[in-house]
Amino acid sequence: MIRSTSGHHTPDGWRISALGEVVDLHKGQVTPASYPKQQFWHFSIPAYDKETQPVLEMGREIGSNKFTVPIDSVLLSKLNPRIPRVWMPVVEERHRAIASTEFIVLRPKSTDRRFLKHLLQSPSIRSELGARATGTTGSHQRVRVPDVLDIRVRVPPLPEQRKIAAILSSVDDAIEKTQAVIDQVRVVKRGLMQELLMRGLPGRHTRFKQTEIGEIPEEWELVRLGQIFKLTSGKGIAVRSLDENGSVENPYPVFGGNGIAGFTSCFNAEPPLLVVGRVGEYCGTVHRPVEPCWVSDNALYTRNWVRPVNVRFLGSLLQLIDLTRLRKKSGQPLVTQAPIHNLIVPLPSVPEQDEMADLLDQVDARLDAEQQKLDGLCNAKSALMSVLLTGEMRVTPDPKAA
Repeated sequence: MIRSTSGHHTPDGWRISALGEVVDLHKGQVTPASYPKQQFWHFSIPAYDKETQPVLEMGREIGSNKFTVPIDSVLLSKLNPRIPRVWMPVVEERHRAIASTEFIVLRPKSTDRRFLKHLLQSPSIRSELGARATGTTGSHQRVRVPDVLDIRVRVPPLPEQRKIAAILSSVDDAIEKTQAVIDQVRVVKRGLMQELLMRGLPGRHTRFKQTEIGEIPEEWELVRLGQIFKLTSGKGIAVRSLDENGSVENPYPVFGGNGIAGFTSCFNAEPPLLVVGRVGEYCGTVHRPVEPCWVSDNALYTRNWVRPVNVRFLGSLLQLIDLTRLRKKSGQPLVTQAPIHNLIVPLPSVPEQDEMADLLDQVDARLDAEQQKLDGLCNAKSALMSVLLTGEMRVTPDPKAA
């Protein structure tokens, strides 16, 4: 049962405590290199960011001291706290678990472990961590352990903690399942793209020819991308002037090196159009805007079309080719026009391009539907966290948990 209360006072039965009063700080460390033949489950920042799964590594492969990870712990990253890295490790008995010293290892005391995880993920705690972070740049800020333990938190009775944790965890389960569907559909789409863009539509072609890029249908051409379009750099725009979410006054998306950077009041490019990130971590990534937009000088775009082509088909082809491999190896990540123009690609007839694009659009429609579902679940969780973890909305614990 859920019931509403006022969000402006401490709910009956709840208490306000420093985080350090409801957790113990675990400081135990180990030097994995001292056990070169032993395997460790390594909970690291890169492993969290990649798949939220620890990596099994030999002790000889790990070069520095690490925290040991107790079975009842929760890990909180002190690096760049604006990124909500909170880990509730599943620890096996067969291999020792260790964590990067960029994590703070917390052990709940008289606090439900799942509740603690959700509490540390809550917008209010994230805001507190961000406000307490220090560092010279936004990408290398850290929060001090004493400052974390000093954060004031609202703590309900243990049975209510468990009920809140169960509700939020059920939403997490739905989020995880939806993300798994999205990941699988992406795998299917890539396999379909590979088949379509090298072999053509199923059953359409019976004769193939060997080319410098592999076997393709005999009727297809090999062309350089520069024979299809000419790329040009966009124009600079003041980042500070951009609207973060878009509005009636600023409806046009601004594409930079890493995708959409914000929204503005005017545009300098319109469909049919492809945009390629020019500089930055995601340079080489291809976007296909479906509305007028502003392309900044951190991106390239197809200003001139040399020959007829289905832009939806071409966008899929460039995604499969992966233009990120054309990045310059030294200095700032950068992609320029010349290597893109010189790439050789297979090109079917425009009618076949149209059919391929329609088929891939069906897969994209499924992806869009699942992404909307995922966004809805994430928004629902955020809304639930804001009322359940503050006591603005109370829950009745299950009788067995009381």
